[in-house]
Amino acid sequence: MVWGRAVSLRAGILFSAWAIAFCSATSVVGFPSHLTETVRTASSPNPNGSAAGVSCIQSPQNCRPPVQFDALLSNRANFRTADNFSPVFTGSVSNVCWWGAYLGAGGTACGNVLTNTFEVRYFADSGGIPGPLLASFSQAAGTLTLVGPTATGAFIDGDISEYAYSATHAGLVVNQATQYWVEISNLVPRCTWYWETSATNESRAVQDGTDTPEPTPPNGYGPEDIILNDLAFCLNVPLPPPPANNLCDDAEVIIETGEFAFDNTFASTDGPAHAACDVHGSGQRQLTHDVWYSWTSPCTDTVYVRTCGLTEVDTRLAVYRGGLCPPSRQNLVACDDDLCGRDSDFQSMVRFEAAAGQSYLIRLGTYPLATGGSGSFEITCGPPSQATCGAVEAGSCCDSHATGGCADEACCESVCACDPFCCEVAWDEDCSGLGFQSSRCGAESMCGCKSVCGAIGSVDCCIGGNTPGCSDRDCCERVCRCDPYCCTVEWDINCATNGIENECGAAILCQATCNPQCPQGPVRWFYPPQTVLDARRPFAPDGQSGAEGIQTLHVEAPPGADKLECWSLCETTTLGGENRVASFERNVDGTLMLNLLRPITRGAVTKISYEDDHGFKQGTEFTAHPANANGDGLADASDVIALHNELLEQPNLPPGPYRRDINRSGMFTPADLLELIDLLNGTADYIPWNGTPKPLPGAICP
Repeated sequence: MVWGRAVSLRAGILFSAWAIAFCSATSVVGFPSHLTETVRTASSPNPNGSAAGVSCIQSPQNCRPPVQFDALLSNRANFRTADNFSPVFTGSVSNVCWWGAYLGAGGTACGNVLTNTFEVRYFADSGGIPGPLLASFSQAAGTLTLVGPTATGAFIDGDISEYAYSATHAGLVVNQATQYWVEISNLVPRCTWYWETSATNESRAVQDGTDTPEPTPPNGYGPEDIILNDLAFCLNVPLPPPPANNLCDDAEVIIETGEFAFDNTFASTDGPAHAACDVHGSGQRQLTHDVWYSWTSPCTDTVYVRTCGLTEVDTRLAVYRGGLCPPSRQNLVACDDDLCGRDSDFQSMVRFEAAAGQSYLIRLGTYPLATGGSGSFEITCGPPSQATCGAVEAGSCCDSHATGGCADEACCESVCACDPFCCEVAWDEDCSGLGFQSSRCGAESMCGCKSVCGAIGSVDCCIGGNTPGCSDRDCCERVCRCDPYCCTVEWDINCATNGIENECGAAILCQATCNPQCPQGPVRWFYPPQTVLDARRPFAPDGQSGAEGIQTLHVEAPPGADKLECWSLCETTTLGGENRVASFERNVDGTLMLNLLRPITRGAVTKISYEDDHGFKQGTEFTAHPANANGDGLADASDVIALHNELLEQPNLPPGPYRRDINRSGMFTPADLLELIDLLNGTADYIPWNGTPKPLPGAICP
């Protein structure tokens, strides 16, 4: 792969606060399009810089995060690359962090044998490009102190390792609402360095380099150097203080019903994430930039809290019963993202059954990848009254018609609370169905009208057919929120696969159903039986070459479950080194044989679990207590007596699977009694087990 000037173009808006990230451009576009927000910490040695440490400690409002999609060459000798920023407060810049990657000749990685020579320069703006140089800091001059590179574990374009950096320098005063540019370059011997791009929406950087008609590049930035990309970086310009109700403990008290102002532009995030808030299946469960309100209901009624049409912020709303901070999942009453219909499709509405005198916490935040802002939200007891709702001649709410409103007053007002169009203009197919752009603000979702999702006899979501909807309700609703055609016309092959556009099909949005990595289904443990007590000698006295004990397990598991990533193993002690599920054998009856890396650890509880794509985990425990032959939980003389009595009463008794045949001879004989005595007393390399209790599950095995 040859990396050069970026060719992927993005459009967007200016961040109110800014971030710095490094990007690398390639002549072949195709870096993964997902955005990573995780705060990265050091996990690898730093070839040139300080010891491993936190790579970026800036507030998200000061950052443009990396996306592992693209990058721009900025090697100083042939290319210099810069991005602009505009502080919201006057202050001093002294810390910058960014992300990037290295590439050697022939597209090979070269990130482990580097001598970095980073240089960071700041410029004033001159007509939309970098102008006069304001300050320059470099490792070579000793004016730039670098932390990194730190391997993040992520990859740009799928296989080029991403690195994070942080640097400090003398303070540079910058003024609020003023445009500046920051340039980051690195000249690395026998390697090239690339500054990673960001997913933010300003979409403008500059790259001064050899692919423009310049006699001696780089020769300074000009209009021809503008590139439609943002770069990934963070700066430490001061931010305004957070709002007074930034934290749950400082929730603003509001009373009665009505409209209430909010501003979460500079709010942090202190509430928990909830699966219930991920209504679109994006994997984003958090409400970021959250502000808090304490409200006591004046009514016993269905209460509506909504931002529909009251802000431009991409809001999320959550409501909790009581005033406990931090609120628990058990106290979550409702959570929503994007329920509001047309003209408000990024705003939210929750409705819940409230009791007069009951206190509630109202949490207003944003979708995790969105910025905060200002606006207001409204609280009503019952939906707002609509004059067009309730008249019999208006028609059924479950059917579309050309006039506004419908006959069922409660349903009509509920729908119009999130999509006024349905009462003010026409009760169209969106109003009677899944809502505008499948927002769920329609009678089908709000009032329990006909649903084409999950109906008995409907088509398989992963195969498709010529009727609307499919049999898996959750998958069906996810796809139809993205592509309403699949529920209003037919669930065709596009709905069942990747979708006709925007990756809206079941194969993309319902991978746990259509392309499961770890399929759902029961797991049953045949042999050894669950919670069996292994009384056999786990290892030969003079080494582990003759390892003995439980190492193979016979289980029933769903087809496709024979993948190592679906299984986990943990032990309460780690004597014997690493252990895990190492391989599988599929039996003719469809069951599985699980082969462990080594036998389970003596004196430990071993837990083996299978977790499917939906997060459902099924497991079992095995206890290895080598001298506890009678299984009473204590290794002592009673085990000798029990084994002796069994020999006397049933000398030809088949060897018990995990208690009687202690010497692994395949027979139950007096020799097992002698082995048991040795185990109790300790012999050769064995520790004495006499008086030891049955091991108990520990913190290592949740």
